Amino acid sequence: MEIFSQQLDPLLQNSWIQEVSDEEEKFYNRLSTIINKTKSLFIKEDFFGREYKIKKNGTIAFQLNDFYRDVFPDFSQLDIHLSESEVLSENGNFIQGIRLLKGINLCNRSMIKNSITDKLRNYDSSTNLLNTMYKRFSHKENEIQILTDPYGCYITEKKELEKNLLIESEAFAFRFQIGKEFEYNFPDRIDDMSGKESDYEWKFFRLIKRDPKQKEKSSGFEEELKKSESFVKKIRDAKIIFFAGMTFHNTNLVYTKDNYYQLWDIRRGLTKNRIREIHFKREKVGNYYESNFYDVNEFGEKKNKIVKEKYYLRKNKGLFFSLSYPLEKKSEAEDEWNLFLKTLDVK
Repeated sequence: MEIFSQQLDPLLQNSWIQEVSDEEEKFYNRLSTIINKTKSLFIKEDFFGREYKIKKNGTIAFQLNDFYRDVFPDFSQLDIHLSESEVLSENGNFIQGIRLLKGINLCNRSMIKNSITDKLRNYDSSTNLLNTMYKRFSHKENEIQILTDPYGCYITEKKELEKNLLIESEAFAFRFQIGKEFEYNFPDRIDDMSGKESDYEWKFFRLIKRDPKQKEKSSGFEEELKKSESFVKKIRDAKIIFFAGMTFHNTNLVYTKDNYYQLWDIRRGLTKNRIREIHFKREKVGNYYESNFYDVNEFGEKKNKIVKEKYYLRKNKGLFFSLSYPLEKKSEAEDEWNLFLKTLDVK
């Protein structure tokens, strides 16, 4: 394109004209670049309300912006999650990146197993990137092992069925499914989810059921919470919480499969005095336990709480799974517990 200053009569041009012409051309080139970029990018949101860009050539560019939050991958958006893992890797977020890539590969394996697809999506790319990150951060092996296990993905066993959250642990050899409204409480530090005693090491994680009506964007939900302090407290009372505890025993076991629950009673502070205080009662129901107790909330109201518990103790590894909920959520919680029991697989 001919710049305006280049259209002047040569007889009218002085030495400064060339400088102005050069500046005009630079400005025009910068403006053209901005316009072309604007036309070639489309901003969209994934299932979790997080933003990403689609370029004109179809490639995806994930955004780490103020709306970003950790999630487990969704099987129908693996292309987006792969782009997300690449950005996390480039920015040195190795814990988030590795955990996400393990979830992507879990999605792929599960889709093949359940005949959802006969073709792995980006499996080679995700596996290669995962191996690269393992090598790059090999000096952080202990941190990676603890903070990226378990991992998960949102998936369905059949195309016509609703999605569930599939959780898997490589270190403790188990997997299970639970409702898609459950969200993982992603840890940032080893101390947030693990510790050591003289004769065993322990670890735990939580899944908290989100209200389906709640907005996906975290900022939107935070605004709702700020509206009323009492609203926050009532939400806290109504939660359905899934808890998983794991132990690795370094010495001869003090516990057996019949009294392993006592270890977690101690860890949860269930002393004799506390048991009497909250009227805690536990009974065997089939192959799991059900506990009842009373809890007093911030309003002074006495709430009846229920906890379903399942324990495993094999060789030097122990597992504890529980689902706690207020009495008014019993029907909803039992559906979740039955799904968990139906899909639980411990190797």
